[in-house]
Amino acid sequence: MLDWTIGQGARSGLRGVLTALALPLVLLGCAGFGSKPSVAPDGSASGSNPASSRGAASGAVSPEGDLRATSDLRAASQDRQILVTLTQADIEPLRAAGSTSRQYVGSPTYARSERTRRAVARLARDYRLQRVEGWPIQALGVYCVVFEVPPGRPLDEVIDRLARDARVESVQPMQRFEVLGAPRGAYDDPYLEMQHGLDAMRVLDAHPVAGGRGVTLAVVDTGVDRSHSDLADSVELVRDFVGAAAGSEAAAEPLSGTVAELHGTAVTGVIASTANNGIGTVGVAPASRILALRACWEQPGQASGVCNSFTLAKALAFVVDRRPDIVNLSLAGPRDPLLERLLKVALAEGIAVVAAYDREADAIAFPACMDGVLVVQSDAVAAGPEDPDSLLRAPGRDILAAHPGDRYDFVSGSSFAAAHVAGVVALLLEHAPGLDAAQLDDILRSTSRVVTAAGTATRLIDACAALDRAIGRGCELSSRTSEAGRR
Repeated sequence: MLDWTIGQGARSGLRGVLTALALPLVLLGCAGFGSKPSVAPDGSASGSNPASSRGAASGAVSPEGDLRATSDLRAASQDRQILVTLTQADIEPLRAAGSTSRQYVGSPTYARSERTRRAVARLARDYRLQRVEGWPIQALGVYCVVFEVPPGRPLDEVIDRLARDARVESVQPMQRFEVLGAPRGAYDDPYLEMQHGLDAMRVLDAHPVAGGRGVTLAVVDTGVDRSHSDLADSVELVRDFVGAAAGSEAAAEPLSGTVAELHGTAVTGVIASTANNGIGTVGVAPASRILALRACWEQPGQASGVCNSFTLAKALAFVVDRRPDIVNLSLAGPRDPLLERLLKVALAEGIAVVAAYDREADAIAFPACMDGVLVVQSDAVAAGPEDPDSLLRAPGRDILAAHPGDRYDFVSGSSFAAAHVAGVVALLLEHAPGLDAAQLDDILRSTSRVVTAAGTATRLIDACAALDRAIGRGCELSSRTSEAGRR
């Protein structure tokens, strides 16, 4: 089984002294993403970030007699796990979308039928598989099961046999994905102005016209610190599709508690940090609403995060059910049939999908490989001949963003470039909610402008020009008026 990873984060280092009105931060020197003390709004230093407790798999037997949660989704054994779907026509109503009884938690709109339960048990018996967990995906009309293949049996052989079984709708290996921050210590110029990305994309000139009001974004990532002073007013709900709190694996309903992790908190901060509250930073779309969906988790001692096919599918099923305006996927991994099917449904429902681009992959990675997805690369990466023509570029180096525990620090990577673009899309959809994926892509690319920094010219998203193109009024006039006022 492959895993997907969330990128590290970046050279930290907060420079300058902020006054109360300018939101000062004290220079603490260079550090890895969350690897050294960061700075609170009051200027005090913090040590390590709060650790999240994680529940262990229980291996308990349900009243139905089938084994559940026999393996932790974060354990090494997940490379022996496969995903099997079975068509389920006889639907039985239950709660809300994606719910399970154990480690993989969520909230389904319909339950496994008795016929499906028997089919799962027979597959486990016939192929000598161990059932880990399962849940229904209403959007696809299937029931999805995680099986573990015992050691010593070739995984490809088991998958091939299941693919020919008439009872099986689809079968695939569990895969791994990464969030796309930059490796620790990869940046040698940390002296950029704080929130330079807003200036580079002319976001502040767009704010008099649009702030993302009435627009909802789903952030599928690691845990978001909902209690952060700059995010508390923006985060509408939190759902945990991994299962983190001790003892939570037995919960029947989705976990709504907060797991404070770096990557998801920083991505959310770039998009929706509250404006004009006297503290912290300003988001690209500060008036937007965030659905914080934890489908990835931090690895011990690292600020990066990983996800897998199962947790991402649970989160995307929730997205399809909830229908936010935008979903941000600052992660990458191999092409995944189940996830591609869910994203196609999301795109068909008019949900704008923003994804980070990972050039390091052997081929364009999922979800950036899918038609209709807005694909974003960091401006810190020079354009290459292998880059897709549709690639959008946005600020992604030394981006000041919220960190858990009311802290702020610099982060880097295409994860945060994607977050900038998700925020700009929210500005557009506030006044033009009918824009589809093709129209958004055309507007963002055709209005991009060349920005030169450190002798390198890069074509960046221009929020102000994009908004003018989308609604035909306002932003350029506001920009000229603001510039005159500054003079």
